[in-house]
Amino acid sequence: THSKALAALRQTPAKVKMVVLRDEGVVSGKEEELMDIMEVELTKKPGKGLGLSIVGRKNGPGIFISDVVQGGTAGTDGRLMKGDQILAVNGQDLKNSTQEEAAAVLKTAAGKVTMKLGRLKASESGGMEPAEAEGWRTVVLERGPDGLGFSIVGGHQSPYGDLPIYVKTVFAAGVAAGGGLRHGDQILAVDGLSMQGLTHQQAVAVLKRAQGTVTLTIQS
Repeated sequence: THSKALAALRQTPAKVKMVVLRDEGVVSGKEEELMDIMEVELTKKPGKGLGLSIVGRKNGPGIFISDVVQGGTAGTDGRLMKGDQILAVNGQDLKNSTQEEAAAVLKTAAGKVTMKLGRLKASESGGMEPAEAEGWRTVVLERGPDGLGFSIVGGHQSPYGDLPIYVKTVFAAGVAAGGGLRHGDQILAVDGLSMQGLTHQQAVAVLKRAQGTVTLTIQS
C-alpha cells in the first residue's frame, strides 16, 4: 500500500537506490480528478495578444499559464490564474501539444477566443474533496521572509532515477512547521502548477517563484 511504501522510505538510509515504474495514464487520470473544468471567452483586440504567458512541461504533456499580465485582456477579465492548465483553445485540444504549438494556436486566434481550462480544486471549507479521501489534501502556507520553511528531494533525472518531488525536511522555526506539512509528503502541485516530470532544480524554481499565499497539493 502507499502507507507501507512511505514507511519503508522513511526508514531507509541517506542514500537509496530505487527502480521506479510510472504509469502515465494513472497519473494523468488522477490529475483530472483534482481539476475543476471551466470555459472562458476572451475578446482579442486587433494587433494585441491575450495578455498571458504559457509554459509546457519539459518531460511530459501539459500547457500551463505561467503569468497573467496586469492590464491585459486576460488580467482585466480576472478569471484566468497562474497555474491554470489550458486544455483547448477554440475547440482545438492542447492537452498533448508542445509549448510552441500552443503558442502558435494562441497567436493566430482572433476575435472571440474560447479557452477550456483545468484548475486544481482547493477546499475552502476544510472538508475533504473526493480525491483527498485517497490521501490527497491541500496545504496553504503564507510565505515568510525565510521562504516556506521546508526542503525537497527527488525529481526527474535525479541520481536515483525519475522520482516525484517529496518533502525532505520541515524546519522547526519555518512557516511549514505549523501548516500540516510532513517529512515524506509528496508535492503534487504548487498554486495549481503540476510538479509531475520536473527536475529537482525546476521544482525548486517553482517554489521560489511562489509568493504570498501558496497552495500546495499533497499526497501523504
